Amino acid sequence: RVMADAVVDVAIDKVCYPPSKFQEVDLPHMKECEDLVRRAAALGLDGKEIIGEATNVGLSETLARQVSEGMQRRHNEIRGCMVDIATRLSQEHLSDFDWKIKVVVASSKSSGIRQPLLQLALYLTDADGSTRE
Repeated sequence: RVMADAVVDVAIDKVCYPPSKFQEVDLPHMKECEDLVRRAAALGLDGKEIIGEATNVGLSETLARQVSEGMQRRHNEIRGCMVDIATRLSQEHLSDFDWKIKVVVASSKSSGIRQPLLQLALYLTDADGSTRE
């Protein structure tokens, strides 16, 4: 159990803090656990879904449960790391939006009548203050 907990914690650390001192650690099932942690965090999987995904990639049910428990135990830390990683992708942020709903009242095709249409405009502001649609 201690070895499996170490694999799970190192896998979470590798996902959250790349590159790190854990890069050279070679533990059994490390790659599978790391991939599972990354996928589960990105998709927001719950405990049962994590166990299902783990068994799909060939991890034992015991290790799958430990991955699930480890991710639940470190949920806030993982979420914070994923937000950090996502914000490093771009310095832009959503500054405003505008939306309109239109309804088609006449069309050459009867299937197109009374179909709602949504128009959404997103405005992004960059680190330098410039805004684009």
